[in-house]
Amino acid sequence: MSLKKILSELVCIKSSYPNEEKIGLYVKNSLLRMRFRVKAQKVTENRFNILAEKGRGPSVLLFGHLDTVREKEGWETDLYKLHEKGDRLFGLGSWDMKAGIAAILSAARNFNDKNHSLKLAFVVDEEFVSLGMDKLIRSGWLKNIIGAVVPEPGFTYGVRGISMGRIGRPVFRITVKTKGGHVYLARDRFNAIEEANKVLKILKVIKPVFHRDLGTSFLFPRAIHSEAQSMAIPDRVEIEIEGQTVPPQTTKSVCKEIKNAIIREKDKGKINADVLVCPIARTTPFCEPFAIDKKNSFVRTVSTILENTIKGKPVIYYRRSVGDENRIAQLGIPVITVGPAGRNAHEPNEWVSKKSLFTLEKFLSNLISYNFN
Repeated sequence: MSLKKILSELVCIKSSYPNEEKIGLYVKNSLLRMRFRVKAQKVTENRFNILAEKGRGPSVLLFGHLDTVREKEGWETDLYKLHEKGDRLFGLGSWDMKAGIAAILSAARNFNDKNHSLKLAFVVDEEFVSLGMDKLIRSGWLKNIIGAVVPEPGFTYGVRGISMGRIGRPVFRITVKTKGGHVYLARDRFNAIEEANKVLKILKVIKPVFHRDLGTSFLFPRAIHSEAQSMAIPDRVEIEIEGQTVPPQTTKSVCKEIKNAIIREKDKGKINADVLVCPIARTTPFCEPFAIDKKNSFVRTVSTILENTIKGKPVIYYRRSVGDENRIAQLGIPVITVGPAGRNAHEPNEWVSKKSLFTLEKFLSNLISYNFN
């Protein structure tokens, strides 16, 4: 089956989260025909990761996510049928990231396990809170990994680029509480909304952290809520603060920094409220920032393989977004992204470059054919 045909069949399968069951079965059956050892790893009811391996000993890992975002209005073609127009292949998930899955499946058909072993992981829920990757990490399956490559969309540089790091993305809830009371006391008592405004001003003066590759960290308010009964002083405000973090920051360190800044202002008498700061509750950990060492032997090898494939020097870059790579990197595994060119990820009329897709497949074939022993 041709690479384009594989992508066409993948696009025809509806797989927006949390509905990845059919595409998971497609990938499972494809790998079984290639004589990989395959298992479906249950994540939740009717949702499972597909894990496959061939060979013994230390492994190269190729991975990707099975889910797409949900349908949006504005498509000019049938979003569940691959439509070709020049170099562009249109379809929901065609770029993010069914093209990457198709390239992995196509390249894996010719894998020879004499040089090293190969592990393939296809996970669910990446477009939401990464339940699939969280399950995979907790299972212990990711052992003896030499390095990992994910063919996520190649933003900016397409298949010429090697992404070697991502920002982190924590979200915090700040709860501001005052005494409240009847409005006739409003001149004499502190208003939670006014005190919350002081807290927001403090966040503006927290010193950002600069990373030479990932840029500068920052915090911004993304939601705020307060209400009061009739004739009552507002006594509670909840603020959600989103962050973009860079090494060496962590969710824990940034939370502590916010708390300390607020404590300092309270000690000066500038905030007159009880203030609670904590990460918002979620089922999986927040993504932490990472940047892979350019001198890492796996990274240098992959860079050489890509250079030989594209007949030119790859571009090293870093992404100001989060993904399953963040979780892999926390295990100490060198993980890089090399993906195809395209446009409109998470938007109508998504497309992937056909030329870039075939180059990606060639790169992955060269990668898994390399003798890592």
